[in-house]
Amino acid sequence: LNKINETVDKLLSAIKIGDIPNAIAFLPKSEKKNGHAKRPPNSNILCSNQLMNFGIRKIAENICEKYDYDKQRITILSRQFTGRIWKEIISDETKKYFEYLARDVDNLHKRKYPTYKLVKSARKKKLTFKYLS
Repeated sequence: LNKINETVDKLLSAIKIGDIPNAIAFLPKSEKKNGHAKRPPNSNILCSNQLMNFGIRKIAENICEKYDYDKQRITILSRQFTGRIWKEIISDETKKYFEYLARDVDNLHKRKYPTYKLVKSARKKKLTFKYLS
């Protein structure tokens, strides 16, 4: 928990001194394979990505090493950490900062991809089979 709090403190310090990248840096770098533009990140995703950069992923890696977890759990753990941090630790003021940043990214995205429309598609359901005994 101390390391998580230290990571959050690093993020807050970076915000105060203006050491967080600007909106241009957060625009999706490439398009999807089908040629469509990628969706712009929301405030939660922007905050999560910055938390990853400031050390949350490393904390998850250390936990996976310590308890001999599969390396695939690193991403799952780090996303769970960032979700809890967003809900429980990050202040409303900091959330507002990321909301403004997300709005700026969205405005840049609209200029870069003026015909972009979000098309939500239903996720494919996994089939499960029950064996009768």
